[in-house]
Amino acid sequence: MSEAIDALVAGREHELVAFRRRLHARPELSYREHATTEALVERLQVAGLSPRVLEIGTGVVCDVPGNAPGPLVVLRADIDALAMPDGTDTDYRSREPGVAHACGHDAHTAVVLGAGLVLRALTEVDRVPGTVRLVFEPAEEANPGGAIAVVEEGWITGAAYVLGLHCDPKIDVGRRRRRHAHRRRRRQPGRRARVERGGVVGPDLRRAGTTAGDHADDRLRGAQRLRRRHLRR
Repeated sequence: MSEAIDALVAGREHELVAFRRRLHARPELSYREHATTEALVERLQVAGLSPRVLEIGTGVVCDVPGNAPGPLVVLRADIDALAMPDGTDTDYRSREPGVAHACGHDAHTAVVLGAGLVLRALTEVDRVPGTVRLVFEPAEEANPGGAIAVVEEGWITGAAYVLGLHCDPKIDVGRRRRRHAHRRRRRQPGRRARVERGGVVGPDLRRAGTTAGDHADDRLRGAQRLRRRHLRR
């Protein structure tokens, strides 16, 4: 299977680089990611998948069904940009004054899109158990953020794992850092998520969709209240 995956990834490399640069040139702020959402929906539909837009109007969820029984695994990327100028001088720098993908969300989106396209193609040539759900989360930079809509609409319910990723300029190319966040049945003051460093190849991976640290449930309820106030404005 590894050889098949390598070939499928290599065959989509140029397309995904172009897609990422397209997003970088046209960044969109939180809750305004309409063109980004449209681009994702269009490409996933071309691949024969059935993407859905979140009820708040931006953000996309799309299942990539396997061809054998297995768990539901969620891959999550954020899609919004920051309200700041693009300080680069590349030919694909931001064309939107005062808005830039300075946090790498364009790269995150391209990576998860690429994973979905490769998995979809892989089901036609090999055994792929379970279902992979692609979640393109809007408004990660906002407070309240779009993650609340993802959770409230039930898109991570029943998932065995939720994997997020984030670029990190402090980590050398070819290395990764992982953080595991484990849900606890009872609060344990003073305990934090265990962080593992090292490994080779691949992006920074975070198991999301679970809570870590103290009072996580209280923070979620507070964020939900803020979001309701935001939507009433």
